[in-house]
Amino acid sequence: MVVSIRTGNMLLLCSDNLDDEELWIEKLGIQMIDIIKCKAFL
Repeated sequence: MVVSIRTGNMLLLCSDNLDDEELWIEKLGIQMIDIIKCKAFL
């Protein structure tokens, strides 16, 4: 589960979904810099 600290939005995300940012970037309401950090973490 991924939670955006900025928006408080939650999303169930698996590593297979990481390459398709369009599925989750808008739902979490995050920015491109957050995507880079999220991928590095996982």
